[in-house]
Amino acid sequence: MTICVAVVGGKLQGTEAVYLARKAGFSTLLIDKNPEAPASGLCDAFLAHDFLAGSGHPKSEKRPDFILPAIEDDRVLARVQAWAAAEGIPLAFDPQAYGVSSSKLRSDALFGKLALPMPLSWPRAEFPLVVKPDQASGSQGVEIFRSRAEFEEKFPEDSGRSGLVIQEYLDGPSYSIEIIGNPGRYHTLQVTDLGMDAAYDCNRVTAPTRLAPDRISAFRAMAEKLAEALQLKGIMDLEVILHRGELKLLEIDA
Repeated sequence: MTICVAVVGGKLQGTEAVYLARKAGFSTLLIDKNPEAPASGLCDAFLAHDFLAGSGHPKSEKRPDFILPAIEDDRVLARVQAWAAAEGIPLAFDPQAYGVSSSKLRSDALFGKLALPMPLSWPRAEFPLVVKPDQASGSQGVEIFRSRAEFEEKFPEDSGRSGLVIQEYLDGPSYSIEIIGNPGRYHTLQVTDLGMDAAYDCNRVTAPTRLAPDRISAFRAMAEKLAEALQLKGIMDLEVILHRGELKLLEIDA
């Protein structure tokens, strides 16, 4: 019998999830409030449902074997968790790990606690600086400041800096790795190279990686250390940048 996965959210993450689930031989039920969501053209079945409109749970002809959230809205995620609990459907989601990885400030605090290499934070950092919202995706809301005058014109006397990540701006090639498992038993997957540009942020992912074997080993060790610290139950992605010969952690995404 074919496993049915309910993917909640039909944008970029949902499109990836639906595509890969079908490649794995699963049937896919896409749930989104928008019938024209990009992933709707790839799924086996579509259910229009707005988790924030009313308190009812999704009703489909076929009960899914598990639910995979592909969305980063905390209110929707809470409703999805309630639906999974009410119906007794397994949920492929780790709220604790997500709660840390969805916040750049909380993620950076964890990197610092574990003494992992990361960009220097303001005011220790020198210019240029990169300023990022705490909980936005990709390059959304990201600004680069080349000088103190430019920075202080935007943020005079600490005004408006609350809730922002302010770090040194690093240049160099970017890399990604996934780690999957449960506490005490983790497996790192293939390191991939990330192509970046101003228009699309990450515009492609390529493999095999060009990263040297010793740096791959160091990257895997970072992933394992973070997964254990988070007590990760599921899968997590790490992104690093190679700057002046050192891998520095940029973000995690559980």
